[in-house]
Formats: sequence, C-alpha cells, structure tokens
Amino acid sequence: MENRKIIIESPVKIGEYILIPVVSILITGGVPCFSAYKKPLAMVIKSPSGTQCFSIDGQIIPLESLTKEFSELESILDLIQYTSE
Repeated sequence: MENRKIIIESPVKIGEYILIPVVSILITGGVPCFSAYKKPLAMVIKSPSGTQCFSIDGQIIPLESLTKEFSELESILDLIQYTSE
C-alpha cells in the first residue's frame, strides 16, 4: 500500500516574511509495519514587496500554477494580512 498527499502547511512568520511550506507526505506499507516520510516541495514567501513561490531547488514557480493546483493556498493567502512588526 502506498498513500501520498500534498499539503499546504501552516504559515510561519519570520521577521518581515511569511513562509508557507508545500510538502508531500508518503506512507508505505501497512499494519503492523509501515514507513512514512515528509518531503518539502515548494515554499511560498509573502513579504512587503509581494508574494513569490519557489521550488525546493530554488526555481521560481508562478503563483497561479500553485493556486490552480491547491485552491486552499489562495484562501490562506487571502486570510493573511501582512503587517510589519
């Protein structure tokens, strides 16, 4: 058995940046023996200058392609009010 899911993780604020990780979770095997791992796929970064998306190897990803694939990402971005503290 193999079960894979791609999820949007909770936003994390670091300084003036808000980071939103996109990760893949894979579970293989079954009861009583299984393995699981979590692999980073992309990072969405919201800052005073705008929102950018990067693949884990540093390539720029168009925001539209991620929001099209993960509709919940657009909702998360709409809810985040950027404030510099």
